[in-house]
Amino acid sequence: MCQLFDHKYSDRVSDSLKEKVLSNIKADGVIARGVLEAIRLLEGDTVAQSTKAMLHKEREFKGELAGFYHIHVAENVLSRTINNVGKKKRNPVKNPEPDEVIEYVTIQVLESYAKSCNIPYSQDNSQHLVESIRHSSHVKKVGLDKVLASLQEKTNVMINNVFYSKNKVTGDWLIYKKHSDGKNYYLDYTPHISPHDLQLQSELKASLSKSFELLISQC
Repeated sequence: MCQLFDHKYSDRVSDSLKEKVLSNIKADGVIARGVLEAIRLLEGDTVAQSTKAMLHKEREFKGELAGFYHIHVAENVLSRTINNVGKKKRNPVKNPEPDEVIEYVTIQVLESYAKSCNIPYSQDNSQHLVESIRHSSHVKKVGLDKVLASLQEKTNVMINNVFYSKNKVTGDWLIYKKHSDGKNYYLDYTPHISPHDLQLQSELKASLSKSFELLISQC
């Protein structure tokens, strides 16, 4: 298990994190590769160009988890888009297919437009939304060209919000703590936690603190 982590920092990685990484490698390996690359990045090792983009997402938690840091892992453009476009709340999706992302974004744009123009619809699928908008009195009033221009503008706004807004849901976090010795201690990875779920935050804090204390005692 320890062979997955460089000897320079393997003793600063918790047993629970090592077990999770090993378990994921036996599955699809997506999260495991993200965790390993994120740690290499934070340790200043050589990483892929695409991994370097994660550095700006390194930040300290606020509230219950203050004192611990996190960085996003296993993020790609498709995952970031589908998890952040529009206003619907749902569990994060990992590594979606391009067609799935296109369909979901299309639905979000069409549904947003229909609501803003008081266009009635009964199903949240793209075909039904297109027909509802096309045959609405609103289109007859303003014209199809204006509707298409408005849809394009809504699409641009939604996509810009995905990549330029802060604190968006992007999937899993690698969680670590910075010690006074100047080193990072890597404790866990977990899916995005809602800032409103105080119970889960408290439980995670207890687990992280225990892992950190154990690593310090062993180093």
